[in-house]
Amino acid sequence: MQLLDHYEWGRDIPGIAAEMQIDQREVAIRLIRLLLSPSGDIEDDAGCPRHGKKYDADEVRKLEDLHKSGLRLRFIANEVERTQLGVGWKLLSLHVPIVPANLRGTIRSDPSI
Repeated sequence: MQLLDHYEWGRDIPGIAAEMQIDQREVAIRLIRLLLSPSGDIEDDAGCPRHGKKYDADEVRKLEDLHKSGLRLRFIANEVERTQLGVGWKLLSLHVPIVPANLRGTIRSDPSI
């Protein structure tokens, strides 16, 4: 069973990590790289004054809207003044990103994904 399968079946990051016996952070990073196309250092918190703060309902709606409008993860993170890792993790926890069809065959043949 693969990382993308677990995600598509609605499993959360802690559940995927437990099943695959890897760290939750590693699960989040792998999924962010596969599904959200980050650029640069996804943990760079320079210029991210909201880094580590709790998300409010309005901010969550904004994340979802920006993602659904097709904006890149780096832009979304800049808009909400957070890291790409934080924004990506939040979007994944909400199951907002979908697994695109082009990732459904070839990547799944790699057991490390």
